[in-house]
Amino acid sequence: MKLFFCPLACMLLSLNLWAQQGFSITGIIKDENGTPLQSVTVFIDGSNKYTMTDVSGHYSFTSIEAGTYRIATSMVGRGSERVIVNIRNKPVTTDFVMKVKPTELNEVVIGTDSRRNEMLRVFTNKFIGMTENAKSCTIINPKNIEFTTNKNILLATTPDFLIIENKNLGYRIKYLVKIFRYDRSKNITSYTGDCIFEELPGSTRQKKEWVKNRQLAYAGSFMHFLRSLYADNTREQGFKCYAFIEGSKTPTISDELVDMSQYVTRIDSNFIRLAFKKQFQVAHSSNKVILIKHGPALSKLLADTSKQSAWAKPNTNSNAIVLNADQPLTDELRKKLIAANMSSLTPRKDAGVVKMYLDFTVVDRNGNYLDYRSFLLEGLWNELQVGDRLPFTYQP
Repeated sequence: MKLFFCPLACMLLSLNLWAQQGFSITGIIKDENGTPLQSVTVFIDGSNKYTMTDVSGHYSFTSIEAGTYRIATSMVGRGSERVIVNIRNKPVTTDFVMKVKPTELNEVVIGTDSRRNEMLRVFTNKFIGMTENAKSCTIINPKNIEFTTNKNILLATTPDFLIIENKNLGYRIKYLVKIFRYDRSKNITSYTGDCIFEELPGSTRQKKEWVKNRQLAYAGSFMHFLRSLYADNTREQGFKCYAFIEGSKTPTISDELVDMSQYVTRIDSNFIRLAFKKQFQVAHSSNKVILIKHGPALSKLLADTSKQSAWAKPNTNSNAIVLNADQPLTDELRKKLIAANMSSLTPRKDAGVVKMYLDFTVVDRNGNYLDYRSFLLEGLWNELQVGDRLPFTYQP
């Protein structure tokens, strides 16, 4: 029997093997004189994947699936480096040059311990967050934070990894803070950096608790939302999206449910292109509370729902009533609100708000995207900081 050589079949077999085994990210790290650097920490930002360079300055990651990743480096005495790689159908080689870190003369805060403690308190609240998960976090090496001030601006950075232990989610997070900025006058926080996730050791009972807490943290998160856009199943995943009404004097939400798939373009089996101009409120089935303005039919609405406890109760502290305090807002209840001629919905405090800052962005299956400036997040998603963050490798 004759055997025929088929190049196309071999190519397809090769691609299939790559899909099963994943791709590699490799490279060499040198100093500014071209000398290989040993013992440099190299890691994939936001994951549990990290390694050290060998005597030849070489590093390697294997079994990496197609997607978007930020590769970062860290070494005491040298400036950290980072690069974004976009893996589609072949391995990637990325080399680095790490220069000696220059000594910067900033307006270093010198004062009493109480002053530093206050700055540490502000940093912790704005960087770690103030949720239950955030409150379970402990900064192991707070002395590693370098604070500076500039009028009403609090700045912070870390020359080495800041170590944070999250007892609710079971992670040790090593975060290299490039710059943290808090404007007291405007109450605006921004920060950038790179991090590694490590599993905390724990008992069987603790690990079961961590699994449950991680699922709760994931449900309705921005990562969860982006993954649902990639999979084209936002409704099935429990998300409901409503557009803000443009030109309104006060922020109001349309009652019309938006199909977000119209803003998604499939690039290939690994990436989508996301582009929209409007601002959206994104509520999830795990959300519990909604605020509604008083309307002319408030008494009628309360009368209709008073027999069903947990649907509605008055809130005397604000010009609103709290609906659905114990369960998600249902389509049936939303129809009741519209039928009762209630005024437009006000933004939900427990929902995420998203607007694109750039014209478009590319998102992979894990919810990763190329440019951190792609989105402007408000509402619930703006309140969830490092204390509620999960590695992008997390799967519920």
